[in-house]
Amino acid sequence: RASAREELGIPHDSRVVFAFGGSQGARTINRLLVDSLPELMEDPKVYLVHGTGKRLKGNAYDGMADVESRTRGLQGLPEGWEKRVIRKDFFHDMGTYYAASDVVVCRAGAGSLNEVCAYGVAAVTIPKANLPGDHQACNARVMERLGATAVVYERVAVESLDTEGPVESVSPEALMEVLGPLLSNTDLREAMCKQARDF
Repeated sequence: RASAREELGIPHDSRVVFAFGGSQGARTINRLLVDSLPELMEDPKVYLVHGTGKRLKGNAYDGMADVESRTRGLQGLPEGWEKRVIRKDFFHDMGTYYAASDVVVCRAGAGSLNEVCAYGVAAVTIPKANLPGDHQACNARVMERLGATAVVYERVAVESLDTEGPVESVSPEALMEVLGPLLSNTDLREAMCKQARDF
């Protein structure tokens, strides 16, 4: 952890949230992280490492553009908050970012959960809704039952139906209800880390 934070320029006594939605990004997670910034940045010890996803040829969603556009409209952010947010479209050295993290926010695909367990890090999972067999929700429930992760579920934003079609979302309140205690309670994080490693 110490060497990873030194490499990333993050103070050793910070609490680091590492959030991503896969290599192409996840609109739900991207928008949630932006909308949660005012509350996250209230604590001067919190750093956010945010992977927005890489826009690939043929993909209509541009995570970085979406995040930057949404961030411009935010109110109530403390002075200097930008210094505590590391934002990239893609991370080539995931191990460094996992090592620097206190809590990961991610989807509940098998690959991401395997990494969470391998690195033994506390996690909040946001399973992608409406996948075949609802497999991400099943993954998340198993990990939650073991005490290895916390789960926040997507909801369809009804107001989007007339404009974009159904858009899944998570409210900042729903995220902070589980992320807040994890950031403030070292014992809770460590217990979750142990369960993840054991699994």
